[in-house]
Amino acid sequence: MYCQKCRRSVDPLVNEYTACEGYYVKVSLCPRCRSPLHLDLRRFKLPQRPTRSTRGLYVAFEGIDGVGKTLQTRLVSGELRRRGFSVEVVKEPYHDLIRDFLFRNLLDPITEAMVFAVDRLILQRKVVLPSLEEGKIVISDRSVVSSLVFQTVRGAPLGLVEMMNRGVLTPDVVIILDTDVETALSRIDSREKTRFEYVDLQRKVREAYLEIARERSYYVVDASPPPEYVFNEILSIIERHLEKWGNK
Repeated sequence: MYCQKCRRSVDPLVNEYTACEGYYVKVSLCPRCRSPLHLDLRRFKLPQRPTRSTRGLYVAFEGIDGVGKTLQTRLVSGELRRRGFSVEVVKEPYHDLIRDFLFRNLLDPITEAMVFAVDRLILQRKVVLPSLEEGKIVISDRSVVSSLVFQTVRGAPLGLVEMMNRGVLTPDVVIILDTDVETALSRIDSREKTRFEYVDLQRKVREAYLEIARERSYYVVDASPPPEYVFNEILSIIERHLEKWGNK
């Protein structure tokens, strides 16, 4: 390949990229002056989003660590089962080995988002989508919204995280439990902390959750009162969606 700047033929350096807009980019550079010699830009086919089943209802609890998602998942699923609904409870990360790897190893935010996306895809293919097809209510402790918040706060581009999760179904109902960081972290003092559970990160995450709730009209529930009060507010939200769901 000929370099106009160096005025000689060169063996180019080739860099390949995947752009989040759905393009494959191949750039050839001069090894001496790093001038671009050739740009190959091609469109690639993004993965299709899963077809939404109208039979089931997909509900996700979100929020900073220690806010009460796991407790409310247990309370709400128990009440719905008591009322005769078929309920499937799931939690992200799904796979034990992936969860341990993510929590114990410091990864860059883009790699972290990729690993979470793979784990999420496994969960959806194995449990979430089949359960929805069977007409079940799926209650999830975290969802794709967690990656749109945690990994972007840590520096991953939002568009890239969204592209990684194109094959993932978004919940029908997203309920963000919210309280101040100090209160939330005090609730989990007795357990071993993960690398995500420190004050500075959680403050940024809380702000990001409130922002995405405003942008996408997600529910925000005050999680500072006693659990039974929080439970009643959550249940009233889900009951409204159950009425719509029952009329489909």
